[in-house]
Amino acid sequence: MAGTVIEYLKKYGDIPFREKPLNDVDSLALCQLSYLKFDGMVSDVRHNGPSVTLQEIAKRPDVEQLFGDVRFEKENRALFEGLLSGRRFRNMKLNCYINLVEKEWETQFSAITFILDDGTLFLAFRGTDETIVGWKEDFNMAFLNPVPGQEYSVKYVNMVTGWLHQPFYIGGHSKGGNLAVYSAMKCAPFVRKRIQKIYSLDGPGFRPEVLKECHYNAIEDKVVKLLPHSSMIGMIFERDIHYRVVESKNHGLLQHDPFSWLVKDDHFVDVGDIYESQKIMNEALNEWILSLNEEQVRTFVDTLYQVISASQADDLITFTADWKKSMNAVVTALKEVDDQTAEMLRGIIRSLFEIAKVKVREELVPVKRPRHRFKNKKKEEKIKELQAFIARFSANASKSKQATSRKKSLEKIQLDEIVPSNRKYPYIDFKPDRMPGNEILQVKNISKTVNGEKILNNVSFTVKPNDKIAIVADNENAKTVLFQIIAGEMEPDEGKIIWGTTITNNYFPKDNNYLFQSDLSITDWLRQYSKDPDETYVRSFLGRMLFSGEEALKAVNVLSGGEKVRCVLAKMMLSGANFLIMDEPTNHLDMESITALNDGMVKFPGNMIFTSHDHQLMQTVANRIIDIKENEVIDREVSYDEYLGIE
Repeated sequence: MAGTVIEYLKKYGDIPFREKPLNDVDSLALCQLSYLKFDGMVSDVRHNGPSVTLQEIAKRPDVEQLFGDVRFEKENRALFEGLLSGRRFRNMKLNCYINLVEKEWETQFSAITFILDDGTLFLAFRGTDETIVGWKEDFNMAFLNPVPGQEYSVKYVNMVTGWLHQPFYIGGHSKGGNLAVYSAMKCAPFVRKRIQKIYSLDGPGFRPEVLKECHYNAIEDKVVKLLPHSSMIGMIFERDIHYRVVESKNHGLLQHDPFSWLVKDDHFVDVGDIYESQKIMNEALNEWILSLNEEQVRTFVDTLYQVISASQADDLITFTADWKKSMNAVVTALKEVDDQTAEMLRGIIRSLFEIAKVKVREELVPVKRPRHRFKNKKKEEKIKELQAFIARFSANASKSKQATSRKKSLEKIQLDEIVPSNRKYPYIDFKPDRMPGNEILQVKNISKTVNGEKILNNVSFTVKPNDKIAIVADNENAKTVLFQIIAGEMEPDEGKIIWGTTITNNYFPKDNNYLFQSDLSITDWLRQYSKDPDETYVRSFLGRMLFSGEEALKAVNVLSGGEKVRCVLAKMMLSGANFLIMDEPTNHLDMESITALNDGMVKFPGNMIFTSHDHQLMQTVANRIIDIKENEVIDREVSYDEYLGIE
């Protein structure tokens, strides 16, 4: 069962390094620890003072300072407590701390050294902090080399290893990963020989000329580069094939958060490679950066910094805390950009989109493939897609009109060029915060009478690991009442529901109107169910469900049936539940959305109990059928087709 670095610490945190040497997950824990604010607690690197243990820091009266203005405060507190809980890290020594923010030189640099119980060192470079200066240095790092932070990193490694002579690891997350690799390339040769491994955790790469000048090949075999499968930051100038891709419980840019990376036992959960679509955009971005001259680079970065600094915020937390005020200041600043600069900016951005279009075209149309063959292939794909829709939905009364429309489109397809489809598919992916244990759910002797009618009569079953159960019944009300009882929205007359201790559930009701009685915007409505109230985070989920731009500001009490369903599905994705209860989730959805939902339910790694009138969904998702009759319950571990006797 996969967890995160926090679960790893609970399992292995009591094993000393002298018994179990440092591994990839340890590196993440230490790199993330470097984000905490150790100012005044750990000896400054410039003073060569005494070391202090993590346990001693925890006992300080000002220990709360560690978490001030640090992203993911809850997770960082859990990390700190996890490190303290066992022998592996509790008595680890900390020294050589530095934290510089220099606005004049556009520099944010921070590093710390950890002395492990096996005598080795871990030099950790902090990634981008919340300062506006740190943000600009990240941009500079992508366009210009070297930046002051990179030069500081080399000095830091040479200075620390001049005092402490043990073998050492070096690493960092995000920008910190770039600094780790850069300092290893540029440090003194005799120091470089003592490096055990270099960890770059979703850290950006380097311009080709930098790798050549800095003799990257001298350290290449020691570099461990880890990327999430939707990496963008870590793929900046990444031309090396020697990276590994790890699974994340988040989506898109949110995968940059190392607390989202999945761990099984003492190693990360590896996946195949970066998503192909992400690779295309990353290649376009890299080509664009390399196409800009020095004047364009400085204009682009300086103008961005100028307009964001107009908010007078020193850090991104302050910037986003009063975003209306900040954005008003940004808009005003943009108006004051002179015409020549504005025209250059427009040209720079335009070039990015032109390169991106070419990259996409190259992927879709191989250079050597004759044009007519490509057209015919697209036509064949179009035909197959339409045939699949027609076959699936023509027997569905509620979708028959849409299926007929597809059939007419099919009949019109000729050898002429196919117009690209404008149909939009939502992205539905339910990811549990934790995997369920062995004890899931017991439904014991449930009976219920509604309005004088016996709806459920002594219904019992036990949900086992990996079960996705489809419920069928002659009485439609029986399914809904059962789901309401399981979800805790209705009490049974007799019997009880027993949940496993590891289980969290989320309910999709057949009638969802009671959820939408307010005049809240879709964004504000969904924010109620989000662990992270940040608007950008919430709107990312709405974007997946086709609510973008002004659509996300609509009042929920005026939404159509299909829009309400998509909102509830977004709510379920945000929940992180490992058990889903879904009562007719395909109602009101168009065919594209049903297809996306079907895929999401198949991929879901947790448990599920559901019902639907969509035959293919029932067949492809369920591994067990429970049929509720008037006086009996039929329970069979078969597919839906097998239960119906379809060959």
